[in-house]
Amino acid sequence: YYAIPGVILGMLVSYLVSLPILHQIAVFAKVPEDYTYKTMAMISAITIGILMPIAGNIVPVQRVLVRTLAESLDLYHQSSSDTSIHIQRLEDLGLSPTQTTVAIMMIFSGGLVYYVVPMSFLFQDFELLISSLNLILMGTVFGLITLSTLIQSPFEQSVVKCIMWGKDRKFLDVVLKNLASHRERSRKTSLMFTSSLAFIVFAGAMFSLQADSIVGNIKVALGSELRVESRVGGLNEDGLTYFFEREQARPVE
Repeated sequence: YYAIPGVILGMLVSYLVSLPILHQIAVFAKVPEDYTYKTMAMISAITIGILMPIAGNIVPVQRVLVRTLAESLDLYHQSSSDTSIHIQRLEDLGLSPTQTTVAIMMIFSGGLVYYVVPMSFLFQDFELLISSLNLILMGTVFGLITLSTLIQSPFEQSVVKCIMWGKDRKFLDVVLKNLASHRERSRKTSLMFTSSLAFIVFAGAMFSLQADSIVGNIKVALGSELRVESRVGGLNEDGLTYFFEREQARPVE
């Protein structure tokens, strides 16, 4: 029951927050202001906001329903004591998670590059082309982030050896062992930091590209950087056409 008010409140807050942003974009791009709530966005928000709590309650409800009333009321009863765990590696079944993940990513990348991009050129669907290029760029950034974890351990050891000199040099082995014991946690922190930094750089590049695109679209819409206006009446189109054609045909001195 809390999902419905949460969805309504979230949609209302998101709509209010988007109003000044849409106003600034419309003023900057000189386009008509449109503050309507998009149907697709509304459907997505309602669907995710209702289905996610339902999906999150399936496992707890099933766990409660399989117990008796006495077990449910027993405060000292631990659910872990009733759980039996059987571990079986996927390699034993002939399925490697690493190979499967790499194969799926290669299939997706190959289909995107060899089918989707040429199809967007063929049908002149530039929106699909730009979306495909964005996915390729995001995949490249994700790959670089993953590769950065391979040099984390040698890099941190090099940094420690560079900053520890003199009397602190005798604690070098202790510090290196401490880093080795926290390597898994440090790897997760490094992934989070690198992902956040990559997102900031990627978002900045996208905003810069959109700003240049808006300026280019305005130039295309206006025709050129030169604009002639008349305050006393209509322009003499025939005369202006004759003047520009004559100036264009005049040889350059």
